[in-house]
Amino acid sequence: MKTRVAGILAMALVIHASTSAPVFAQAASQISGMVKDQSGAVLPGVEITATQTDTGIARSTVSNETGSYVLPNLAVGPYRLEAALQGFRTFVQSGIVLQVNSSPVINPILQVGQVSDQVEVQANAALVETRRTAVGQVIENQRILELPLNGRNVIDLVTLSGVAVALPAVRSAWFLNLNPISIGGQAFFGTDYSLDGAYHRNYLTGTYMPIAFPDAVQEFKVESSGQSAERGAGSSVSVVTKSGTNDLHGDLFYFIRNDGFGSAREYFATKASTYKRNQFGGTVGGPIRKNKLFFFGGFQQTIRRENPGNSISTVPTPAMMAGDWTTFASAACNLGTPRTLRAPFVNNQISPSQYVAPSVYISNQLLDSLKQDGITPDPCGRITYNTPSNEDDRQYVGKADYQINEKQSAFVRILATEQKVPNAFSLDPNLLNWTNTGLDQLATSVAIGHTYLINSNVVHSFRLAFNRTAHRYVPNLAFSYCTAGVNMWCDENPKTIGAMSISGGFTMGSTSARGEYWTGSSYAVNDDLNWVRGAHQMALGGGAWQGRVNEFTHFASTGQLNFNGSVTGLGMGDFFLGNLNTLFQGLPNTNATRQNSLNMYFTDTWKTTPRLTLNYGIRWEPFLPQNVTNGQISVFDMNRFRQGTKSTVFVNAPAGFYFPGDPGFPGKSATYSQWAHFDPRV
Repeated sequence: MKTRVAGILAMALVIHASTSAPVFAQAASQISGMVKDQSGAVLPGVEITATQTDTGIARSTVSNETGSYVLPNLAVGPYRLEAALQGFRTFVQSGIVLQVNSSPVINPILQVGQVSDQVEVQANAALVETRRTAVGQVIENQRILELPLNGRNVIDLVTLSGVAVALPAVRSAWFLNLNPISIGGQAFFGTDYSLDGAYHRNYLTGTYMPIAFPDAVQEFKVESSGQSAERGAGSSVSVVTKSGTNDLHGDLFYFIRNDGFGSAREYFATKASTYKRNQFGGTVGGPIRKNKLFFFGGFQQTIRRENPGNSISTVPTPAMMAGDWTTFASAACNLGTPRTLRAPFVNNQISPSQYVAPSVYISNQLLDSLKQDGITPDPCGRITYNTPSNEDDRQYVGKADYQINEKQSAFVRILATEQKVPNAFSLDPNLLNWTNTGLDQLATSVAIGHTYLINSNVVHSFRLAFNRTAHRYVPNLAFSYCTAGVNMWCDENPKTIGAMSISGGFTMGSTSARGEYWTGSSYAVNDDLNWVRGAHQMALGGGAWQGRVNEFTHFASTGQLNFNGSVTGLGMGDFFLGNLNTLFQGLPNTNATRQNSLNMYFTDTWKTTPRLTLNYGIRWEPFLPQNVTNGQISVFDMNRFRQGTKSTVFVNAPAGFYFPGDPGFPGKSATYSQWAHFDPRV
């Protein structure tokens, strides 16, 4: 056990030091080479067997007339390779480690002798690849576990590839803590993500679904360029989760970060940090039936607590409530520049009888909530207050691998990530924290895979994936603008006020209210056939996926108000007198979209000579646009605008706009499908 205190205290308890072992052809690794005798002559008919040492599962093939062989669709992990032919000693090479999407070349040299005799070679040097064109880097299990990770988020290690940059996080409504990543200078949505060889993208964001925690990940590979026709994107990230082996293995871990222990940043901070994070969990894997059926499971929980008291705002003072604005408008309260209320007000005085009832109600409610926290504004109305922020995350990983027979294997894997953030009012009644809405999120990824060895030269693989993110806001409920006395529509949200901003004053309220949700789902299938014929290794396959989004939000229905001081010269003055600058309000928003995608590809790796390999292929992937299934979509056309053409569906819409049902509108989409999309690769 190692302990380090420097702002972070990490403690880990390990039950078994051995790491979890590899998976069942869930990432397309392979071994290839050419068999020769001691004189350099090629040897056809040699039986080549690769055995995964952790599970005892073996794959065999026979070298062809040129002495070449290929063992495609192998699982990642440690292997032993044997080459046997009557009249020659058996060649054995151990210590071979296959990584994600790797293709090492191993060229056995057979010596004359009895087949029962063995010539054993230990693979200590790095294995050379000659068949793959993609440029990438593997982040193996040891680095995943040992490199420092803030929050133990595996995807952060993608930036170690040297060509990847993490970007600011997308909206929390599309799932928390998922920072987009740009690889090779591409747009963040231009990367293909796979988990255990199955589709693993978040349809809401175009990026990745949550990845398992470090103890449950075997390794991953980042490829930044040179993709074959099997890939539709310019870059890719392929992740493999751990699997069970013939040995029972597991670990327990506990990590603590508590800034109360002190850190370098504490010496420069004006206030002590209140950040506390506890992460704990474990994994276990092993055999259900040795050499046949294996299981793996893992769990991690993260508890984060933080209550920084560094938020600053300006609220009404007792003097202002009584009509005396002298101090509030003084130079001392306005960065050295005195302010004066505009006419008809004199001497910075406003009679409280002129205050509108809603503003008085909101101010009293706000000041009462501050009193509960023991907060009293200074003569300028300034206060410093706490903004508590709690988060509880849980992640579950489950996986089963089944070697059905010597030709067939299958696996099923589920990954569930749960995130809960309580709303602010459940932690502190301060109305200034109204905007800190709670979150209730669940991301689920399921993959099913099947690999079938048709013969020693033909392998078929199938993957089925389901990904879903479900988000629900947990709003802060207290009162509405109608409760305060404002004459406006509040039926949809009787206990929530919309975001209200006051120039030089406070901000309060939220655009969130009851019943809001975002749900993004995707269904994907991939079918691939890989076969070796002579000097050619060919692959033919295709895939399809469908993405769906259903959304209901209150962005406009709660009402958004702004007071900017355009009447009295002070934003707070306009607020108390009801001089509204802007009001934005509308009906709740709904969104229901659906998109389909198809693709087919063919690739060939042609070993033209022992020193020259030609890779080529073609990919067909038509553009099929999103369909807005509820019909809430419009398109603006400049030619229609110039001609003064108006919609026949919404006759009051401006010229140039047209909608589903209008002549020439592309169904329930904003554009037409484009089927002739072909992408050759050489």
